[in-house]
Amino acid sequence: MAHTDVIVLGAGIVGTSCAVHLAKRGLSVALIDRGGAGEGTSYGNTGIITGETLFPPAFPDWRALLRVALKRSPQVNYHLGSLPRLAPWLAAFAAASRPSRLIETARVMREAGVKEGLPADAIGCMASATIEGTETLMKHKQTAVILATGGIGLVRAAYSSGKPAFGVGPGNVPVCVERTADIPKAVQDILTGKCFDNGTICASEQAVICDAPVEQAVREQFKLQGAHFLSAAEADQLGKVVATPQRSLNPAIVGRSVEVIAKLAGLSVPPGTRCLIADVAGVGRDLPGGRPLDLPRRRRGARDS
Repeated sequence: MAHTDVIVLGAGIVGTSCAVHLAKRGLSVALIDRGGAGEGTSYGNTGIITGETLFPPAFPDWRALLRVALKRSPQVNYHLGSLPRLAPWLAAFAAASRPSRLIETARVMREAGVKEGLPADAIGCMASATIEGTETLMKHKQTAVILATGGIGLVRAAYSSGKPAFGVGPGNVPVCVERTADIPKAVQDILTGKCFDNGTICASEQAVICDAPVEQAVREQFKLQGAHFLSAAEADQLGKVVATPQRSLNPAIVGRSVEVIAKLAGLSVPPGTRCLIADVAGVGRDLPGGRPLDLPRRRRGARDS
């Protein structure tokens, strides 16, 4: 077997991007997935396995583990029969996620950056991550800008810190198609963003708002490029599968293809359908499409201007 510097597990958008950039740096990379690149979905924590060690960012706390064990987590699903084979890897994952290992990861990154001209204090790591410590760090007078990735609580804390902040997390990403837009190109870009990885990326478009004068042109382009518009009854039928009675996202449909989701909802869609689109009359949590959806489905509305 040829020498391999880095093994990247999973060929979703995260794994594929890591593999490409590592290869550009001259490393020999093995990208491993049961399917082709981009055919699956990017799940859970991201890590890199090298010949010496394992660098995941964090191991789930007991609350997250409990949600996984009860199969109530939309990020992870498992089969009981697989646990014996996964146990050694999970143990290594937990050991590698200790704060001391994360600090070591930051040290390695800092030394590599300094060799390339990075200021010595540009990369740091909290030895013990707490909510209080994070809030203090965000509000510190020497903190200029914040990039917050994680749950809504962390993002809200960043936005309320009084500092410029970029919040990254699951959300309903809207896109507006203005009347002077290149309609075919706009629709192509929207479908590319939403359909890659079956819509699991937080930044994938979820709602389309278009100027009334170009509504029909936008609608026709969606149809020509593989989207399927649902009737009101079909949208209600799909909504019962998308959301649970507790108004949370149904984990069974996360990252699944249009064909699988349509079958679960009892819908018939044309072969080759890339995305399902439903017209909506409003926004909000009471609507099935009003929450983050990690699947190839989109809402659409028109505006007068």
